[in-house]
Parts: sequence; C-alpha cells; structure tokens
Amino acid sequence: MKYIALDFETGGLDPKRHGVCSLGVAIFEDGNPVDQCEWTVAPPKNRSGRLSLEYDAGAFAINGYTLDKLNEGKPEIDVMHELSHFVMEHRAKTAMIVSHNTAFDAAFLSEM
Repeated sequence: MKYIALDFETGGLDPKRHGVCSLGVAIFEDGNPVDQCEWTVAPPKNRSGRLSLEYDAGAFAINGYTLDKLNEGKPEIDVMHELSHFVMEHRAKTAMIVSHNTAFDAAFLSEM
C-alpha cells in the first residue's frame, strides 16, 4: 500500500488569513519511506508588493521561520506544480494522504 505523509508549517492557525511557511511530503510504500521533499513557500504579495496574508510572530517562534527565510522560498503556484510532479513521478496520484492534524493541513492545502 502506498501513502503520502503531508505536513505544513504555517504563519498562524487560520488558512484564510495566515500564510504557509513550508510544506513537507514523504511517500511510503508498505510502510517504508520511498522519497521525500520539502518546500519553503514565499509569502504571497499583492500588486503593490505588500503581503497579502499574515504571519504571526508566535507561529514564527514555534516553527523557526522568518520573513527573510520565506522570501527565499518558491511561490505557492510553483510549489503546487512541483508537488503534483512529485506525486505523479511516484505514481501516487491515488495514494491515501495522512497527516498529524488532517483537517488543519487540508484547510491550508485547499487555500494554496
């Protein structure tokens, strides 16, 4: 059985208000790790160059990210494209997705 473990680090608890800091995924087959990948996600900005989502200082204290580090990341659309490619490359399109807090991770995934 193949499954994908997925985990987000975020800039807060509200997916409509807070940005994603990073996304990590690992592919498992019969309980054994096959491959893994992690992306740092650049903060989305509006046309004037200002952040379009919030990042809470308390979240940064927990996850260790900073805006400077996030600015070195990839745009959300690139991360989603690479995630799709990673999943397809491992023929895991129909694999079950598991996570520690599935409702939380699914909410952030759906906002990307």
